[in-house]
Amino acid sequence: MRKRFLFPALFGVIFGTTLFIFHQESGSGIVFNPEPGSDNRSDTRRLINRTPFTTGLESLPNSLQGIQVDGELQPDTAGNLILNSDVRRVFDFFLNAVGEEPKDQIIGRIKAYINWQLPDLAAVQALQALEEYLALREAMGDEPSNMKIDSFRFSDERELTSATLRNNKQLILELRSHYLSPHVDRAFYEEEDLFDEYTLAKLALVENTELPSTEKAAAIAELEAALPEPIKQQIASVSRLQLLSQLKKGWKMEQGDAAALRQIRESVVGSAATDRLEKLDQQRSDWQSRVDAWMVMRGQILVEESLASQDRMVELDRARSEYFSSLELKRVQALEYLRDYTHGL
Repeated sequence: MRKRFLFPALFGVIFGTTLFIFHQESGSGIVFNPEPGSDNRSDTRRLINRTPFTTGLESLPNSLQGIQVDGELQPDTAGNLILNSDVRRVFDFFLNAVGEEPKDQIIGRIKAYINWQLPDLAAVQALQALEEYLALREAMGDEPSNMKIDSFRFSDERELTSATLRNNKQLILELRSHYLSPHVDRAFYEEEDLFDEYTLAKLALVENTELPSTEKAAAIAELEAALPEPIKQQIASVSRLQLLSQLKKGWKMEQGDAAALRQIRESVVGSAATDRLEKLDQQRSDWQSRVDAWMVMRGQILVEESLASQDRMVELDRARSEYFSSLELKRVQALEYLRDYTHGL
């Protein structure tokens, strides 16, 4: 664990710029509303304009050239910033180039881009959010991945338990609370926090040795069903297959039957995908049966005393070509090599 990330939180170093604003919900994010009488737009405008950029997109670093800015900066009808995860993505788009050009220059780009994209009031609010976010990134070592629950490094994979990761998540939440105003934190990380909570709850279920695999699959399906639609879409097929693999291992250890395996699969990937997986299982089983039979036949040919050594190789090639298609030959020869190697032949 990179403990230096936690020192600001542990020693209570609190970011000094507090936003004297309140917020209200909007259809696409949080809308800023400044306190009556508070207007520092002119000072902030002068700060923004002290950069060599007009749009922030001039002479971009190589890694950003030809790439569209990720996210949008948008005001509402009253000119206030709509604060959502898009704002954070815009900041990260430019900050990803840290190392290619000086950090101060990148920050100047972001400020110019804010000025170019937004009216005065929304620009001021975006700058306030930027200052908080930059302070958080600095505390985390300027590495966004350090704000993920699995960012801390472990000497043993067995330490990656749901309890350990939940503790890491809590440390990250505490650090964020020192640097981000509640509305900024919510706008930037709400979806990520929901997904993390789902992930941690799912991992705890997988770790539970007292639950049979069928009940685990059903409980995980319920967790996923409760997620907002955008987060459901983030759960890619790869993560589903990884989960399915874990549950299938449990099913094997329990010596479950075919009906239990189908129930597990339907809970994770649905009926249609389960049908395809069962068909694939059958194809794999058929292939393995053919390979097993061939290995027996091959073994018999290799010890056939009536054939000279060279003739055995000729007979092997002939029999293999009859037994397998041209597309299968390389695959089976690789299996033969592996079998001979493991047996010291």
